Amino acid sequence: MNHRLGVGASVALSVWGLGCGGHVDGEGAEPGVVAGLEVPQTNPLPRCTDGILAPADRPPSQPRELVRVSRAATVAVDDTDVFFASAPSDFGAAHLQSVPKNGGAARPLAPTMAYELVVDDDLLYLGSGGGELATMGKRGGALRYGLGEQVFSFALDRTYVFTADLGSGAIQRIRKDRTGQPVTLAQGRAPQGIAVRGNWVYWANYISKNIARAPVDGGEAEIIEQFSDYTRMVVVDCNYIYIAVGNYGDSVWRKPLQGGPATLFARVGGTLRIDAESLYVQSSNATWRVSLATGKLSSLGKGHGGGGGYPSPLTLDDDAVYWTNGEAVVRADK
Repeated sequence: MNHRLGVGASVALSVWGLGCGGHVDGEGAEPGVVAGLEVPQTNPLPRCTDGILAPADRPPSQPRELVRVSRAATVAVDDTDVFFASAPSDFGAAHLQSVPKNGGAARPLAPTMAYELVVDDDLLYLGSGGGELATMGKRGGALRYGLGEQVFSFALDRTYVFTADLGSGAIQRIRKDRTGQPVTLAQGRAPQGIAVRGNWVYWANYISKNIARAPVDGGEAEIIEQFSDYTRMVVVDCNYIYIAVGNYGDSVWRKPLQGGPATLFARVGGTLRIDAESLYVQSSNATWRVSLATGKLSSLGKGHGGGGGYPSPLTLDDDAVYWTNGEAVVRADK
């Protein structure tokens, strides 16, 4: 189902104000219906070539602590280190730190907070969950602002930062080098969970309970699926759009990238990340791996919600999954 997307008023929401996740997987209901479904047995999907690899479809290893830390609520990773920060609603001393991927002593980088972290070459992008988006050298240095004003979530490609503005509802494209003016691609309603793939940018309209997309080079935006519950986040691979649905993300639905209805994929929801074999989901109390081919659900252990319980971000590389469980930054080999 595709509908042209008109301009709508935005509603500023608290980053931390909303839901929790479930515990069973399944597929094949109408959007918004989650009860009484079994795990699908589907054929293996074509492998995507997004640069994040995966081993054979098997249960992941148990997590191990990299560093003990009580208030970390977001993580990012490069070739050697895991970066982590306290979140805007976590009280106490603000901190952005790094730790070697195999564990060791944490290294302080800056007295600042972040709701979301992304590594891009030598830079860290720090999102505050509704404030200004900033960059900083990943080995330390001064924060540099000027990439949006009320950015709830963001995504990167080689040239641009795509932002979902919580205050105005604007979906904007901003050059990473900060040249030129921001370009508004679409208008959403409390847009969040933004993702970019190919020629399209995708996002969830929390208030309108739908997901939408717009061409990255500008053009008419469209609603591509309507739900009966709040929509939180999307991730996209070469086969499907995966959508976290529910106040905190109570389930995950998937919609064929080339068109067709969304169906229930897993009865867990929250923050989403994807590789060539699996969807990884962090709810406010657990972290999960869901097989893309079969829907099989595996628990990786304790998850973590930020202040108010909103699921914290997690991140991937070719070998492992990284997240915070409220007591430590942890790693589970794939």
